Amino acid sequence: MENRTEEIAPEIGIFRLKLRYKAYGTRALRAELARHESVPAYVIFSNATLTDMAEKAPRSMEELLEVSGVGAKKAARYGRAFLQAIENYENER
Repeated sequence: MENRTEEIAPEIGIFRLKLRYKAYGTRALRAELARHESVPAYVIFSNATLTDMAEKAPRSMEELLEVSGVGAKKAARYGRAFLQAIENYENER
Protein backbone atom coordinates (compact mmCIF):
# COMPACT_ATOMS: atom_id res chain seq x y z
CA MET A 1 0.00 0.00 0.00
CA GLU A 2 2.90 2.37 0.68
CA ASN A 3 4.02 2.24 -2.93
CA ARG A 4 0.56 3.21 -4.16
CA THR A 5 0.54 6.23 -1.86
CA GLU A 6 3.95 7.27 -3.11
CA GLU A 7 2.70 7.00 -6.69
CA ILE A 8 -0.39 9.11 -6.00
CA ALA A 9 1.25 11.78 -3.80
CA PRO A 10 2.88 13.76 -6.65
CA GLU A 11 -0.43 13.80 -8.52
CA ILE A 12 -2.20 15.19 -5.45
CA GLY A 13 0.41 17.93 -5.15
CA ILE A 14 0.00 18.89 -8.80
CA PHE A 15 -3.78 18.85 -8.42
CA ARG A 16 -3.58 21.19 -5.43
CA LEU A 17 -1.33 23.60 -7.32
CA LYS A 18 -3.72 23.62 -10.26
CA LEU A 19 -6.61 24.37 -7.92
CA ARG A 20 -4.62 27.21 -6.39
CA TYR A 21 -3.78 28.89 -9.69
CA LYS A 22 -7.35 28.40 -10.80
CA ALA A 23 -8.52 30.01 -7.55
CA TYR A 24 -6.07 32.87 -8.05
CA GLY A 25 -7.66 33.45 -11.43
CA THR A 26 -4.27 33.40 -13.13
CA ARG A 27 -5.44 31.14 -15.95
CA ALA A 28 -8.43 33.35 -16.65
CA LEU A 29 -6.27 36.46 -16.44
CA ARG A 30 -3.75 34.94 -18.83
CA ALA A 31 -6.54 34.05 -21.28
CA GLU A 32 -7.98 37.57 -21.08
CA LEU A 33 -4.58 39.18 -21.70
CA ALA A 34 -3.90 36.79 -24.59
CA ARG A 35 -7.21 37.66 -26.22
CA HIS A 36 -6.54 41.36 -25.77
CA GLU A 37 -3.09 41.04 -27.34
CA SER A 38 -4.21 38.52 -29.99
CA VAL A 39 -1.56 35.99 -28.99
CA PRO A 40 -1.70 32.41 -27.72
CA ALA A 41 -2.01 32.16 -23.93
CA TYR A 42 1.40 30.50 -23.56
CA VAL A 43 3.01 33.69 -24.88
CA ILE A 44 1.82 35.49 -21.75
CA PHE A 45 2.98 32.74 -19.34
CA SER A 46 3.30 28.99 -19.79
CA ASN A 47 1.37 26.47 -17.70
CA ALA A 48 4.65 25.65 -15.95
CA THR A 49 5.07 29.31 -15.03
CA LEU A 50 1.53 29.49 -13.64
CA THR A 51 2.20 26.34 -11.63
CA ASP A 52 5.41 27.77 -10.21
CA MET A 53 3.57 31.03 -9.51
CA ALA A 54 0.91 29.10 -7.59
CA GLU A 55 3.57 27.25 -5.64
CA LYS A 56 5.53 30.37 -4.71
CA ALA A 57 2.55 32.75 -4.33
CA PRO A 58 4.63 35.89 -4.91
CA ARG A 59 3.54 39.04 -3.08
CA SER A 60 5.99 41.51 -4.62
CA MET A 61 7.65 42.20 -7.94
CA GLU A 62 10.93 40.89 -6.51
CA GLU A 63 9.26 37.61 -5.54
CA LEU A 64 7.54 37.41 -8.93
CA LEU A 65 10.93 37.60 -10.62
CA GLU A 66 11.88 34.40 -8.75
CA VAL A 67 9.11 32.50 -10.56
CA SER A 68 10.44 30.32 -13.36
CA GLY A 69 9.53 31.85 -16.71
CA VAL A 70 9.10 35.41 -15.43
CA GLY A 71 11.78 37.80 -16.60
CA ALA A 72 12.06 41.55 -16.28
CA LYS A 73 10.04 42.26 -19.43
CA LYS A 74 7.11 40.02 -18.55
CA ALA A 75 7.16 41.17 -14.94
CA ALA A 76 7.00 44.79 -16.09
CA ARG A 77 4.25 44.06 -18.59
CA TYR A 78 2.03 41.62 -16.68
CA GLY A 79 3.35 41.49 -13.13
CA ARG A 80 0.99 43.90 -11.43
CA ALA A 81 -2.09 42.17 -12.82
CA PHE A 82 -0.93 38.73 -11.67
CA LEU A 83 0.18 39.99 -8.27
CA GLN A 84 -3.20 41.64 -7.85
CA ALA A 85 -5.01 38.38 -8.72
CA ILE A 86 -2.97 36.52 -6.11
CA GLU A 87 -3.48 39.26 -3.51
CA ASN A 88 -7.25 39.32 -4.13
CA TYR A 89 -7.45 35.58 -3.60
CA GLU A 90 -5.33 35.65 -0.45
CA ASN A 91 -7.43 38.52 1.02
CA GLU A 92 -10.68 36.63 0.36
CA ARG A 93 -9.49 33.54 2.23
